[in-house]
Amino acid sequence: MKNDYEIDEELKLLVIPIEARTDYKWVPEIIKYGTGSIVMVFDTGGLPGYVACKIITGNVDERRLKNFLREIVRSLKAQGHPLIAKVYFVLGFDFPGIGKRPVIFMRFYEKNLREYMLEKKSLGVDEALALMVQIVKGLLYLKHRGFVAHQDLKPENILLENVCKEFEQEKIPHQLCYRPAISDFGLANAWLEAGIPGGTNPYRAPEQFTLYKREKAEELYKVGLFNPDVFALGAILTEMLTGKHPSGILSSEVMERSSDKAFWLEWSVDRGRRVVEVDHVDLKQLILRMLDPVPKSRPSLEEVYEGLLRILKKVNPELYERLNVLLEYYDEISREYEGLLSDINMLRYNLMKLSKLPEAKEIIVEIIENMKQRLKEFAPPKHPEDVHKYISIQGALGDLMMVIDPDRYREEVKSMGVESLNIVIQWINRIGREHTLYRDIKVPDDEARAYVLEEALELLEKVVSLQEIEALISKYNDYMKALYYYIKASRACEGANYKEALRYIDEALRYSPNNDFLLFIRALYKYHYSRILLMVEEMPYACTMMKEAIEELKNISVQEVLWEEPREWLAKAKAEYENQCKQ
Repeated sequence: MKNDYEIDEELKLLVIPIEARTDYKWVPEIIKYGTGSIVMVFDTGGLPGYVACKIITGNVDERRLKNFLREIVRSLKAQGHPLIAKVYFVLGFDFPGIGKRPVIFMRFYEKNLREYMLEKKSLGVDEALALMVQIVKGLLYLKHRGFVAHQDLKPENILLENVCKEFEQEKIPHQLCYRPAISDFGLANAWLEAGIPGGTNPYRAPEQFTLYKREKAEELYKVGLFNPDVFALGAILTEMLTGKHPSGILSSEVMERSSDKAFWLEWSVDRGRRVVEVDHVDLKQLILRMLDPVPKSRPSLEEVYEGLLRILKKVNPELYERLNVLLEYYDEISREYEGLLSDINMLRYNLMKLSKLPEAKEIIVEIIENMKQRLKEFAPPKHPEDVHKYISIQGALGDLMMVIDPDRYREEVKSMGVESLNIVIQWINRIGREHTLYRDIKVPDDEARAYVLEEALELLEKVVSLQEIEALISKYNDYMKALYYYIKASRACEGANYKEALRYIDEALRYSPNNDFLLFIRALYKYHYSRILLMVEEMPYACTMMKEAIEELKNISVQEVLWEEPREWLAKAKAEYENQCKQ
């Protein structure tokens, strides 16, 4: 997208604060103006290279700000799938002379589908099918996330990423070089939420040319009389295959004529005016069904998806197989625990910033409810290695809930914390060092278990007192109590309070007296504490404690011959003792 616009004063006022705060450099050659917004590109100077940022322009009243905030939240809510345009983060800026405005920072895509179609004039049948299958797959993912309809599908809102450039060594079929990414969620679900039909005239279904009250919109949707995305996809697919909109207008001229609402309304309701110059009979019939003026007569998204795949299998069986593998890979990414945790953390980071704007709160509450639904899909954990992932997700979500509305969510977060504790109890004996809690770093089983238990406790600590937590712990077995006191010792150690840490470790050993890990930790704490005492010249007491630590480390080293860590610390302690205490 090249800049065909003059760089005005308002644009400069937008650029300067963004550069100053992010340390990014503006790329003025690449710019895009939308309806009431602008997309600018910045060079990060590192990964991910270029980023695009979207800002509302002109006079911003409460309604426009609220609509833009809703677009931001919908964009964040849509994250988690490779076929959805990637949002990196959102920041709020107080622009001089303009005021406070949020800015969305997104992945930069080199081109959109319109630009690609104009480059190619028309696409081959197999490439057009492969692209459209992926677009529909992305919409099905959005549907699963609660998006009833995008409501503004058009080639400009389908961004393209050149994966062949990214993976030059791989032998990727040229028809799969461009991965589509659905973008611009400003009107998504606006039909059900506000009776706003949305759409851009050449891609509007007949039902989008009328305004309805929300109650009427819901009624029409329930009886299948609102199905605009399929209609828009039919128009887009025709353009991909023929270089012409199904009205007969060249793809290069469609947007120039988009303002003629009367023309497009007449075209949308008249089956006889469809111009679909496609040779493949089954494909032409599918497109005509997608462009049916009557919403109930159009196929569903699921039917479109299956129909396109069937046709692709006949047209190019090899490409069909490669595409299926790719789609399975995309689905796997969207189902991963890490994906959900990443999404929640991104939302937590962004929404906490937006929560300072009063207009954003009700929108943020809506997205929290959506995340809670997503979490239910993972419950309960089915493998021990999933336990800490599930509890991490609950913790991140609990954080977000308590920041946004503590009064509303306090009891719910408490229930989540108790559930997390019960999950830890259920799986405690199967959580161990083979589970990659710390990636490639191997840790003793007890430490791995304490790590997971602490995550559950951190969630509870947001909403209940220490006394309540200790009352809960008192109901569990001795091993859980030992882990609890080890966690308290570890926290004291982080604050360099080794005297307190040793007191808690002794309490842990009271519940698990022969636990080698706890014995090692006690010896380690004694060693560190003795070194601190040496610094303040408490020589006799410090040397006695260091000698005790050496003897305890020696005993563990003999018993646990495969455990390297006690031997490593034993060598350090001996050297320190020789250097400090035998002078």
